[in-house]
Order: sequence, then C-alpha cells, then structure tokens
Amino acid sequence: MLSKDLFFGINILTLVGLILTGFGLTLHRMARAGLPLTIGVMGMGTALVLAGLYASGWPH
Repeated sequence: MLSKDLFFGINILTLVGLILTGFGLTLHRMARAGLPLTIGVMGMGTALVLAGLYASGWPH
C-alpha cells in the first residue's frame, strides 16, 4: 500500500517525505525551532523520499 502510485509516480512514502522536508524548511525560516531539529526533520524527509523511490522499484 505504501508503494502504490498516487499520481505521477509519487507514492505515500515519497509524498510524506516531501511534506516533512518542506515542514523542516518552514520551521527554520520562521525561526520556530533550532537548527538541529530542522536538520533532523529534513533528514527524515529525505530518507522517506529515498525509501519511497526504493519501494516503488526505482531504478527500473
């Protein structure tokens, strides 16, 4: 289910990863959180994007 394509080849894992990365950038720009937290959130987002790509069978 997590690797099922939603639209344009994006699955749930990749979508959640992109949202987390954007959330980390927003936290940093609004100065609501410290740098280590924002780096951690963006790192988790990047890991989820890569996991989503791997789960969908990329590269073919």
